Amino acid sequence: MRLEFVEVLQALWENAVAERFRAYPYSAIPLLDRELAKWREGTASEVVSHILPRCEKEPLPS
Repeated sequence: MRLEFVEVLQALWENAVAERFRAYPYSAIPLLDRELAKWREGTASEVVSHILPRCEKEPLPS
């Protein structure tokens, strides 16, 4: 469960950095700017979550 939690948080972080890059590709905060630099340099890649939802809705009756 912890591994799944870490994977979810990592995907959220990487997606947030990607969105931030689209809004403005630089930051005065060194940690964030290092992450944004990966996008500026073209070495970052889009994050695709492979995490499945925990609960599935029952199909609607026909």
